Amino acid sequence: MLKALRNYVANLDSDLRNYRLSMKRVFVRRLTQPRHCARYFFEILVSTSRLYGHYLTLRQMEPTIPTQQTAERQTAKAAWPLGGDEEFEIRKKFRTRIESLACWSEFHPMNAFEEESQCPTA
Repeated sequence: MLKALRNYVANLDSDLRNYRLSMKRVFVRRLTQPRHCARYFFEILVSTSRLYGHYLTLRQMEPTIPTQQTAERQTAKAAWPLGGDEEFEIRKKFRTRIESLACWSEFHPMNAFEEESQCPTA
């Protein structure tokens, strides 16, 4: 079980890094046309969907995950890429950048999940 958990955490870490890279791309990409925005937002949606899948899996695995503090866990926690304050700052900059895009006013997302499930998300 421990080996499977380690492999899973490695996949989660990879998806977290991909999400972070996707978020940062908004600061270097030229998003001048609606199709550029749509492509970029799709990339973000895929990244966040993967992370949500991890969240659900972790919730399901929670009763079986060992809770002892080990030296390995402390090292992993220390190596975590961002703390809460840094994440908040990046999200604030991200929001400012997204809202300043010319294509933002033309971007009208359609929520297929909401339509299919009949569960409003906002």
